[in-house]
Amino acid sequence: MKHFTYFDFFKHAASSPLSNILLNSQLALSDQESKEESLKRILLSANYIRDLLNSNEEEDQKLFLVNDALVEIILLNQCFHQNVSYSKKLTQSTNIKLAANKLLFQEVINCLLNNAVEAYQTNKLNKIVLIKTQIKNKNLEIGITDGGSGLTWFQQQLIAKKFYSLKDEHQGVGLFYAKRIIKNKFSGKIKFLSKKNQGSTAIVQIPLYYSPK
Repeated sequence: MKHFTYFDFFKHAASSPLSNILLNSQLALSDQESKEESLKRILLSANYIRDLLNSNEEEDQKLFLVNDALVEIILLNQCFHQNVSYSKKLTQSTNIKLAANKLLFQEVINCLLNNAVEAYQTNKLNKIVLIKTQIKNKNLEIGITDGGSGLTWFQQQLIAKKFYSLKDEHQGVGLFYAKRIIKNKFSGKIKFLSKKNQGSTAIVQIPLYYSPK
């Protein structure tokens, strides 16, 4: 993938599970919640990092079930955003398989989930993220919707540009890499639908009969 190294992917993909491990290790040592639940989250994150360490770019042709990959990464994301409700509607993608690197696919979804969560104000109650799959025009579509602050037209033009971010503490590379992964590895695209103060939807479109690259 031009201008995209496997180290770039690993560094970005490992950041969330490593944060999960640190956070839940601290919780396990406190009285804030049960140690068993914290340890489950630590194990989930550790397994994901193990898969990252064992993966390589030659795995691009391996088949994986879309729904299994989605459920895994949603659970991992939920470990870090425990005040968010995730609603899944995945019936249309049951038994659909893709021949590609599952971890690259999951990192794209994780990136979009993080952006959906971060679209809400920090003190907002009842944060909800909806993940919905459908088959449309021979494409698999994965929609990730939030009820956050939404984007202006100008922000939508810049949202996936490299080094552009709406968040001061971010480097602005997540969505840029996500779009490149879907385009170069899945022959697909990501589009955004948003209205200011009404929320946003990120839609991943992957042709069902694409040729893995």
